[in-house]
Amino acid sequence: MTTIDVPFSYPTFGAIYAKPIFPFPISYPDINSYPSFEKSVSNLSKSTSKYSTIGEFLSELDNIHNDNKIYKLLKNAFVEEDITVNVIKDLTDDELISMGINKIGWKKNIKQAANKY
Repeated sequence: MTTIDVPFSYPTFGAIYAKPIFPFPISYPDINSYPSFEKSVSNLSKSTSKYSTIGEFLSELDNIHNDNKIYKLLKNAFVEEDITVNVIKDLTDDELISMGINKIGWKKNIKQAANKY
């Protein structure tokens, strides 16, 4: 006659005997609420206010780099092409050259400053 060994089994516990790790009920602030319209509009105005105008941007470059108003003279080229500060970083070298910005230093300074926008 053969015997079968039955493996050891762990006792099972019901949920009624379990102790919670943290107290119930848990409240999560703002989990079921949506931001108000006023908050979303104020956030929009904050995000767009970080973009300066082309004139302010170029004046800042003049103040940082050489203070001889070279960059301020380039304002008309940006205005004629309707280029805003936030898209300067996407301009190619050829596009900048076609606007009259042909010096390597100017192009690099303008692109580096525009990357923060």
